[in-house]
Amino acid sequence: MPKTDPLSAFDLDAIAEAEKQKTQIVQAILQDKLRGQSRFLVQRLEMGRAASYIGGVSFRWIAQNLLLFTQLPLFKKYVDKKSGKFKIDEESVQDLQQRAPNWLRQTMMTLYLFRQPRRKFPPMLVVVQEHWVDNLEAPEWDEEGRARRTSMPLDFLTPDGSVAVLDLAKGVTCYVIDGSHRYLGIKGLEELTMTGMLVEKKADGTEGKKVRKKDDLMELYRIDDADIAGIMDESMGVEFIPAVLEGETREDARIRVRSVFVHVNKTAQPPTKGEISILDEDNGFALVAKRLAFNHKLFRKDHPGDRINWKTNALPAGSHWITSSVTLIAMVEDYLKPTGSYASWVPDSPKEVPLRPMEHEINDAVLEMNDLLDHISQLPAFKAIASGTKIDSLRDFPPNGDGHLLLRPIGQQILAAALGHMHNHPNGPQETLNKLFTRLDNYDRAGGFGNVSSPISPWYGVTYDPYRGTMATDRKHTAVLLLRHLLHDALTVEVRNELLDDLRMARHTLVNDKELVYDWNGKAIEPDQLSLPAQI
Repeated sequence: MPKTDPLSAFDLDAIAEAEKQKTQIVQAILQDKLRGQSRFLVQRLEMGRAASYIGGVSFRWIAQNLLLFTQLPLFKKYVDKKSGKFKIDEESVQDLQQRAPNWLRQTMMTLYLFRQPRRKFPPMLVVVQEHWVDNLEAPEWDEEGRARRTSMPLDFLTPDGSVAVLDLAKGVTCYVIDGSHRYLGIKGLEELTMTGMLVEKKADGTEGKKVRKKDDLMELYRIDDADIAGIMDESMGVEFIPAVLEGETREDARIRVRSVFVHVNKTAQPPTKGEISILDEDNGFALVAKRLAFNHKLFRKDHPGDRINWKTNALPAGSHWITSSVTLIAMVEDYLKPTGSYASWVPDSPKEVPLRPMEHEINDAVLEMNDLLDHISQLPAFKAIASGTKIDSLRDFPPNGDGHLLLRPIGQQILAAALGHMHNHPNGPQETLNKLFTRLDNYDRAGGFGNVSSPISPWYGVTYDPYRGTMATDRKHTAVLLLRHLLHDALTVEVRNELLDDLRMARHTLVNDKELVYDWNGKAIEPDQLSLPAQI
């Protein structure tokens, strides 16, 4: 018998038309349900035996409708009326370990939104409180002081309540429980776009003296009207939690909301600096470092980038790492930023998110850094590693190793910073890398970078702390000046005196309770007898 099409008995066109009509009906219902500026489609989330609801809202709605967590009536008794900060006493410390948001961060957050075309905030956590929550005489509370229903004005669209419309139009107040500084940034954005000015705030939120003008910022960041058109109508995620759950007393609700805040902040594990560097797509120096890490032979043992510790700045014994991602980024910045064309890559604040450089700028920087790394890879220490010498035998302090400075993160940063000045700085000698590395090669072969733990090394006391027996990282500036001097940089008299004073302090020692310093042969002498070491 011939096979028959099982669908032949159905009118497929009629089915498709019916589906289309159902979709149109749903669209019409949602359009009606979501009419207004404060009605949002939300989806229920279940965690910790309590439901919350997540949806998307505009920056404009956030700026005009949210309040700070410190204004939540459940906790208002702990807030100082004058400063807006939580009072520190036995009860408040026991009850809530939270401080008022720092308004000093507002400008940074606002400028991030204003200047960054790929701006992105993670969702906020917001408490929803209906008007009856603060009135214990309201019918929503029973005789035992327990809520008869949950404080969340929802219109459910599905039988199981998984999808609903949240109506925040009347008699509802929303407080930011996590995301206060994001909220401040959006408030500042509203101020900047509406008034054309942003007044920088003091830590407590009162107005400071500095004013940022919109027109000046647009010129500074090369922004035009099209870049920020409709910016306040952009949206972000918000998770809404009820101020009171059905069956809770007011005290139960306060404890639960407090716990949510504490849990969110305690369980939030920030990524390490190294992990951030892998993900950073805006920091030009990090972008250059990442490309170098996976493409330059210096950082490859068996696989691209396997000579680099990507998580932390540590280089533990037994590892095959010669550097870390944190150090490599610092090297790129120290070497390139003296050049005017890369100075704009440095943000105004360490917490500010920089603007991603143009692709041709990144490519140019990669070429310059490749040239530097090609030269570094030819230094005796790195050639030895490439030939199979164990890193520990070079990095470890004597007697187990050579105590080599350039196998330490601080030494690599010092090298990059000194060469950045010598080769790139417009006020520096602008020496060629070939000439500089001829000197460095000779210096390394003569052991100049080794044995840093001995007083005969110029790096003793500067990059090595003899009292702790570890590398020192707090005298980087002095170390950079020292290497510049060794490489024949013509330091000014003032800078030479500064370097000499720092060396006398770094190389001091006590002999029979007398303050002396080690000279370059490891002999203890009077401090005023110490001069700068011989140049390479």
